[in-house]
Amino acid sequence: MHIYPPASSRVFFSLLEGVRHIEDSAFISCAHLESIMLPENSLTSIGVSAFQGCTSLKQITIPSSIQSIGSNAFLDCPQLKCGVLIQGTSKKAIVKLLKSSGLQIDSLNFCEGYSCKNDYHSIVRVSFSYITVFILM
Repeated sequence: MHIYPPASSRVFFSLLEGVRHIEDSAFISCAHLESIMLPENSLTSIGVSAFQGCTSLKQITIPSSIQSIGSNAFLDCPQLKCGVLIQGTSKKAIVKLLKSSGLQIDSLNFCEGYSCKNDYHSIVRVSFSYITVFILM
């Protein structure tokens, strides 16, 4: 994934399976983006400042395939106070991933009252397994 248009009005975005890396600053300053689904098995890294300034971002699931998160990847994401899920990863690995990403340890807490309010017309290429997971949250 190279870059997502910062002026996009979409609130939800799903990356396709097969994407291995989110480039540096790929989603920088995407003010409307509230939730993003990352591919479960292929994504290995999130670049420097990848989501920096995504002021509406409330929820992200980081797959167990992630090996590195760049510095300041989530800097200035004030709505990410909770709702960050890092799948199948040990506590030690999670702390290492979060160390320079801009995320606080508290962001790993479950968000009470968070619900899906997405317009089906704004979903971009979501596989059936992602739809199932997202609806069950």
